[in-house]
Amino acid sequence: MKIIKEGMTFSEILDELKSGMCVRRAAWHCNKFIVKQNDADIPNSVVPNMQSLPQEAKKLIRTKNLEYRNQCLMCTILETTIKATNYVPNWNDIFADDWMVVENEF
Repeated sequence: MKIIKEGMTFSEILDELKSGMCVRRAAWHCNKFIVKQNDADIPNSVVPNMQSLPQEAKKLIRTKNLEYRNQCLMCTILETTIKATNYVPNWNDIFADDWMVVENEF
């Protein structure tokens, strides 16, 4: 990952996330970064085909559209894939001043 900006606070990286940039902390392993997912509106006709939802959730949602809003992912780069999990900052992350904006070097 190539560093674009560094030495940032959590409040400074919020605008970067909103604009679609990837961010990480210097304290983390270099194979991790955070990204804000794009807000999305999923029509109820698509819900039955979603791999990310269990069948029971699909039954509850089936007559409604699904709205994704303000979700962030922590992505971990592995040898053959990228593992994405939900990210919620902890107090150490919120008060840190070692945030950086990163991009792919290739």
